[in-house]
Amino acid sequence: MDFISETLALRVIHSAPVYSLEECILSEQNSSGTRYTNDLHSLSDIAAKILEDFIFKASAYTSKALNKILDDLSALNERKMPAPEAAFLPYLIETLYIDRFIYFYKQNDDIHIVLPNELRLIYKNIKEEKGISEKALRTREMRSYAAALHNLYGVYKIGQYVEIWNRHHKEKMSIMDAESFYYDYDGYNSIYYAEGGYIISEWIGDDEVDYLIERAESSEIDYYMPTKSVISAYADEDWEYEKTEYSAQIQVFLKGIFSSNDLLDELFMDLTNPFSAGIPGFIYNCLQESGFPLENKELCLEFEKLYDNLFSNMRLWRYFGHTQCQISLLYGQENPPFRLNNEN
Repeated sequence: MDFISETLALRVIHSAPVYSLEECILSEQNSSGTRYTNDLHSLSDIAAKILEDFIFKASAYTSKALNKILDDLSALNERKMPAPEAAFLPYLIETLYIDRFIYFYKQNDDIHIVLPNELRLIYKNIKEEKGISEKALRTREMRSYAAALHNLYGVYKIGQYVEIWNRHHKEKMSIMDAESFYYDYDGYNSIYYAEGGYIISEWIGDDEVDYLIERAESSEIDYYMPTKSVISAYADEDWEYEKTEYSAQIQVFLKGIFSSNDLLDELFMDLTNPFSAGIPGFIYNCLQESGFPLENKELCLEFEKLYDNLFSNMRLWRYFGHTQCQISLLYGQENPPFRLNNEN
């Protein structure tokens, strides 16, 4: 969730909500005092331009992303936030807000978030794949590949994207095509950005980025080459971790220790972080901060056993998307079982 209180406060419309696009544009104009229409641009011209932009951008979203946007809008409206300064917006909702596709109305201290009817209909048609251009479908698939490679690698060369795409498609892509895609959509996603020939995760800091780039330049380990089915499994801009029997087992174990679901969720996100998973000191500190009973040797031994299974089969950024088990098989690296200690 992203906090945007200042910009949100500037564009709250103090009136009862309206639901057609032209009504929304007019109500915002009347509320802010900003004049959008003139002799050259009528209200219908402005609405048509918004619809055109919306069709182009929304067509690139996967069905899962479209469903999430509508679900988040419903959840935010049901919450009836008491003031705009208290609004935390999911990233995709914030993007729609910035692009003036959704409107905020304040009535009787309640905030109503409106996606105009015309735009909702476009969403419905796109979800049912009605009237989507070939270009839009290709862009949607390119975004899926970009999200999947982010989740597998964290940091990777643009050329790696091109190589994987070309393995899976008859219609080939050039480096220039990929660069154009990434720079066109930089700012329309929350998880990566393009810089210096690399695609870089927003989830990590500069030191981690430098480390992964240095490994990419010097390591003898090749990138893991995902199949189409793996791309599909990882193609989610809200991806958290791969659900496996090992993740299920350790979650059951931890639920027997922690009563707070929020605390458990936060801890599990740390344990499955694709950059730092398996680093003993990092994991030790996460458990210590969560209140895990580190003095209980029996529980620690059980955790080590379960976490070793989970971590050894995770796709890790420092291994370029390989699991530790794959690295052992492919490169003959011996990896001792995971053990807790407080040294990084």
